[in-house]
Amino acid sequence: MSDSVNDSDKNFNNLCNISQKDKIWDQHKFENDCITDIFYLINNSGFKKWAERTDSCANWLDFMWSEPNLKTGEIFLKLFNASFCRVRTCPICQWRKSLKHKARLLDRLPIIENEYINSRWLFLTLTVRNCYIQDLKNTIQSMNKGFANLKKQKKWKALGWIKTIEVTRGSNNSAHPHFHILLHMPNSYFSRNYISKMKWVEIWQKCMQLNYAPNLDIRIVKPNGKGKNALTSAIAEIAKYTTKPKTFINNPNWFIQYSSQIHRMRLVDTGGSLRGILSNDYDDLIIIDEENKKEDDSKNLDLRFNWDRNSKHYKS
Repeated sequence: MSDSVNDSDKNFNNLCNISQKDKIWDQHKFENDCITDIFYLINNSGFKKWAERTDSCANWLDFMWSEPNLKTGEIFLKLFNASFCRVRTCPICQWRKSLKHKARLLDRLPIIENEYINSRWLFLTLTVRNCYIQDLKNTIQSMNKGFANLKKQKKWKALGWIKTIEVTRGSNNSAHPHFHILLHMPNSYFSRNYISKMKWVEIWQKCMQLNYAPNLDIRIVKPNGKGKNALTSAIAEIAKYTTKPKTFINNPNWFIQYSSQIHRMRLVDTGGSLRGILSNDYDDLIIIDEENKKEDDSKNLDLRFNWDRNSKHYKS
């Protein structure tokens, strides 16, 4: 099963040729087709329902043209309407939810920084050893209990946190769940309450009751990194997919196990000063640039693109 679309079709009715920034829709819809095929292959009523939902996801996309940029005169396509399946493992819905989370964080975190002037950020990654894919749910539940224990420690000084889960596939088809955590910290942490990486490892090992020292990464999010702002980079890491589609579209058995294991699991957690800043819902997957939104969008609905499975392109 190929993991890319054919980019050789230069038909100018194709969305990817009309708008370069929107060619990513072809890739994600192709990945969506791949998992739909896997769901249909499984003789199980639950997976059949998921297949029917993913099969209908984003089969059409309605775009409108933006107002011209005041400086450059440039116009671009904006998504106006679409129908999404909201299946947790759908590559399209994962992508849209990731964009939603990133936009939300980019909007809210600077406000929180202004509210807590004497605060900074840490980026913490917590791991355990790989588990069998059949044990993924139990492993994540155990890690959640470990994180609850971590928050009870005297050395836990976070004002707030955002915790997301990422799962990667090991070379032996194992699963590697790990937590990405953005910690909102008081300035005092970086002086009298500072914890070394070795001490973080020791505390996490204790909270998880492990007989080995787990891998762990802790880094200060500097106000201004080279190139991208370091906080923006941390936001991108927090907001990314739970599992990248390329991890599973060529591994049907692993994907089916993965889908079953994470079903109904809470994959995003927030607390303290960051409580409620993100959500697990799939509302507002159509992200519209409100600044350029026209008063009457219905008059500016210029293009509808329909998915063509044969060419693997959206076509007008």
